[in-house]
Amino acid sequence: MKFSINKGSYGNKKIIGRYIKSNKNNLTIFIHGSYSTTLKDKYFNLVKSIKKQKLTDVVLFETSREISYQNRIKQNISHEKYSATFDKKTFADELSDVKEVVKYSVRHFRLVRKKNPNLHFVGISLGGILQSLLISKYKKYLRSVILLGSGSRTNYLNRPILSSMPDKSKTLSNYENFNGLLTIIHGIEDKSINPKYSNIIFSHVKKARYKQMILIKGADHRFTMIDGKPCEEKLSNIVLNIIKQNIIMSDLIYI
Repeated sequence: MKFSINKGSYGNKKIIGRYIKSNKNNLTIFIHGSYSTTLKDKYFNLVKSIKKQKLTDVVLFETSREISYQNRIKQNISHEKYSATFDKKTFADELSDVKEVVKYSVRHFRLVRKKNPNLHFVGISLGGILQSLLISKYKKYLRSVILLGSGSRTNYLNRPILSSMPDKSKTLSNYENFNGLLTIIHGIEDKSINPKYSNIIFSHVKKARYKQMILIKGADHRFTMIDGKPCEEKLSNIVLNIIKQNIIMSDLIYI
């Protein structure tokens, strides 16, 4: 099901997304990084496997912006030029958009399923920092968090959306009472967010029922390559297995 939320904070003021029904108990929201989207093939392919196994309802989305990611691809706009279109968007703006998506998704699940979801976040890059600020609000039914190439801060602060991030102490404080399941996946060759920043989060989380950290040798920030070879399929399989593991574990823990 496609959806559009006309409460975006920037540009076209539209947040677009897809809600994919699959499981009556679980809801997983993929939160993208800066200037990006989860409305693209590598996530759609992963969702096909999730849906086939009936693991969880899934939400993919794209925050408000001046030019949609799809139009960026059509117009062959470079990453540098595309990121420049976000020059007036702040971290608070992006967080506002993400809050709207999570609120919409949880409300839709309740409407259809007549109950609260077992909620799961997959935070990608900046999306991992954004989701950390939602942990306390949804702590009653947040079951797991997966961080992909994310951490307590980023190496680059060259755009307002990055330079206006809160101090890392605020990010870390939100994990203090997190008692769900935590998985961190990070490429050792990541030049955008140093793996040491994800290790800081891992060390800071004391109350998680289970936590694991997976460092992938030779992988870059976007997990597109491992030692010069494509690795998107490998990463998708890892994430799929972790989602399955988290759902099985949370179903047992939160009966």
